[in-house]
Amino acid sequence: MKKMTANMKIWNYILFLVLAVTSINLNAQHQFHTSNTNIDYEIESGTLNITARLYTNGIEKAIGEKTGNKSSFDAKLKGYINKNVDIKVNGKPVNVTYYGFQTNDQTTRIYLKAEKINDISSLDIRFALLMDSFEDQQNFINVDIKNNKKKFIIRKESEVIKINF
Repeated sequence: MKKMTANMKIWNYILFLVLAVTSINLNAQHQFHTSNTNIDYEIESGTLNITARLYTNGIEKAIGEKTGNKSSFDAKLKGYINKNVDIKVNGKPVNVTYYGFQTNDQTTRIYLKAEKINDISSLDIRFALLMDSFEDQQNFINVDIKNNKKKFIIRKESEVIKINF
């Protein structure tokens, strides 16, 4: 009887370890809510290029559509971006155009641009993607304007950054 109790304790311990490791792995997958965005300026064409990389499951949750339904996802994503991304160049709003996305199982890249920009002395960026879906969302912004590279983190309490060049 004692031997069976010892075996049961071992199996219970093994089961506990498996469950604990599985729980840790599941929590680790969604522990951080981040995006990474690169903004660069092409002087020759006067184009501000914006590429945002987000977790696919996060953007699907935010817009209420799966990436597999491409036309519906595309339309909802465009509307979502129009509500959550604003850019001012030299204090004046510019038209930010959404021109597509690429996705895989883990991440989705979103491509935006603003054209006909003659010169940039200041940039105001409101980048509130996923802020409405995740309290701890952090959007990392990498800016490269006139070989002046800057990095920022946008959080819910500070959705707008202002940069002077």
